Amino acid sequence: MESIKAGVLVIGGGLAGIMAALTASRAGVQVVLVTKSSSLGTSGNTSMAGGGFAASFGYENDDSPKRHCEDTIKSGAFMNNQEMVRVLAEKAPSILEFLVELGIPFIRDGNRFKQFFLPGHSRPRAVRLLGGGTRELMAVLGRELVRNGVKIQPRVFIKDLVQERGCIAGAVGFLKDSAVPVIFQAKAIVLATGGGGDIFPLTTNKRGTTADGLAMALRAGLSLKDLEFIQFTPTAMVFPPRLAGQSIGGILLGQPGARLLNNQGERFMVNYDPDRMEAATRDVVARAIYREILAGRGTNHGGVFLDVTGVPLEILESTTGNILRALQKQGIDLTSERIEIAPAVHFFMGGIEVDPSCRTGIKGLFAAGEVTAGVHGANRLSGNGLTEAVVFGAIAGTAAARYIQDAPDIAASKKIFTDYFETTFKTTNSGKHSNLPIQVIIKGLNQRLQQVALKALGLERKKSLLQEGVEEIDTLEKELASILAGQIKFKHRCLRLYELENMILVIKAAITAALMRTESRGAHYRPDYPEQESGWLKNISVRLVNGELVTRLTPIDFPYVKPGCRLS
Repeated sequence: MESIKAGVLVIGGGLAGIMAALTASRAGVQVVLVTKSSSLGTSGNTSMAGGGFAASFGYENDDSPKRHCEDTIKSGAFMNNQEMVRVLAEKAPSILEFLVELGIPFIRDGNRFKQFFLPGHSRPRAVRLLGGGTRELMAVLGRELVRNGVKIQPRVFIKDLVQERGCIAGAVGFLKDSAVPVIFQAKAIVLATGGGGDIFPLTTNKRGTTADGLAMALRAGLSLKDLEFIQFTPTAMVFPPRLAGQSIGGILLGQPGARLLNNQGERFMVNYDPDRMEAATRDVVARAIYREILAGRGTNHGGVFLDVTGVPLEILESTTGNILRALQKQGIDLTSERIEIAPAVHFFMGGIEVDPSCRTGIKGLFAAGEVTAGVHGANRLSGNGLTEAVVFGAIAGTAAARYIQDAPDIAASKKIFTDYFETTFKTTNSGKHSNLPIQVIIKGLNQRLQQVALKALGLERKKSLLQEGVEEIDTLEKELASILAGQIKFKHRCLRLYELENMILVIKAAITAALMRTESRGAHYRPDYPEQESGWLKNISVRLVNGELVTRLTPIDFPYVKPGCRLS
């Protein structure tokens, strides 16, 4: 069993985790960052992102952080934590200037950022990384971590958080290559583990996005909020197979000349949002595509056509250069032919309840990025995901560093960690044994989980399907528990079972919340309750108590923008 000590432990190697580690290390504390991936360059969904940030610099068109805040709250159907939205909008410009100082290349217009329109935004406020991807961003930030003395631990799976006397004491996990148990003793932890796209069959997320942090938080006694709001991006490619699930980026839909067409050549968005057309918010466009496919007007590969042949080449190159090149390698030329796209799970708006300083309900535990709830409400605006990661990642790292400098020195004994392993991973002979190879069992469980998740929590949810989903998840949960009880622990093959355990717990909590919300709002659409109800301006929180999921309703505060008010 390995043991590693840290002042601040950051769990997650995407953009939020990197920013947390960087700011904490610059504050002078010892930082260890762990990631499931082989390297930071391939870690988290940041490596899959199109490289667009939303920020209001106010160069022209009377844009301002206030307008950015209003657009975000409107898109979130007023479910947002408005104080967190204010922080996002106000801090976005300065944090992007900080990235420029580090040497990260953005598309510029002279000495300014060049800004683009994104769907759902009232002003052009997208800032793009040069080349349309995040490779250079991750490379520069990775070098900064090394320069600031951050210890990076790749290929580590964190199973659970450990507490002592109401404070965080560390975390326990395994080295992925050897399955050797490892304990991390830390006075503060930043969770930046992302969402749970792998729960669904088609996702833009990186493989391994298995809701680990969300499940850890539930088992640690924390509440998860807004889990019913799961965003489907309308821009995931369905063909060719090698690129299936890869998003071409929302910025293209906002460009003049971009057109969505069904198999009859009709520009169908006129029937769903005639004012905004393809530039409507993601939830609207995704449901429109879903209904066209359902009505038999989809393509042979289960999508619709995106035609960007009318978009100038320089815009294609500057906004989606990486996708353009990937398609060219497949023999597809975006400048002269259409591509097939369909909705895919993209982002979890819900997550751990935090305050604007990224504090959770456990002393010493902070969280940032997609693993948290609050910023996006019922629907995330394009460009706000990367902005959230840099803004709140930096806030979390700073807050964690400040906490360990002021917190009482509680020395957690190693026995707490060894006791955890002995009780949690005690092998029994009462479990389910099968003659099938474990890889076959895992594949079967995973496929069943994905189908249940899609059926219950797809673009349109119905009471009957949600109830069936609860029953099917209960069955999967019992089967997995039986299999785990009979496995020889600390073997590499078990790590995937633990990921399945995490996904099953989180999707069960999400179905519970979706069943409770008897209205349609943002990414949560109920055909049996198709209207938005003012009485549902409440957040649903889910917590694990004695092994059972318990829900709580909390009325939303509106300190800045009230429903029904005219926006500027």
